[in-house]
Amino acid sequence: TDTAAANTLDDYEEGTWTIALTPLGGSIALSDAAGTYTKVGRQVTVCARANVSSVSSPSSLLTITGLPFTPINSASAYSSFAVQGSGWNFSGVQMISGAVTGTTVYVFGWNNGNQTAIASYMQAGAGMTVSFTYFTDS
Repeated sequence: TDTAAANTLDDYEEGTWTIALTPLGGSIALSDAAGTYTKVGRQVTVCARANVSSVSSPSSLLTITGLPFTPINSASAYSSFAVQGSGWNFSGVQMISGAVTGTTVYVFGWNNGNQTAIASYMQAGAGMTVSFTYFTDS
C-alpha cells in the first residue's frame, strides 16, 4: 500500500504475441503461431507454440523473433530455456535448447556435448513449444 516503497509494483501487463522463427539463411513459414506474455516491471515471461507449414532452404542459426518487448542488451540479463520440438528432421541432435543473448533469442541443438545450429533440421509439419523469461529496458 506504500506507493513510495522500493517493492511497489510499477508495471503489470498481459497480452498476446505472434512467434516467428527466423533462420540465418532461407525461410520458415508458420501456422498456428501464437503466444501469450506477462510483464511485471522489466521481467517478461512468454509462452508460445508454432507449427511449420513450409520451409525454403533454412540454414545456420535459428532465432525466435516477434517478441512483445525487446530483450535488454546486457550480459547480466542473459537467460537459457528448454525447447519442446516434434517432427524435426534431427540427425545426431540429442537436445534442443534456447538462449536469450543480448537482444537475440537463439534456438540451437546439442550433439555429443557440442552446440550446433539447427535451422536446416526444420521441415514442414514440425512443431515447437517454448516458455522463457527475459528482461527488457521498458
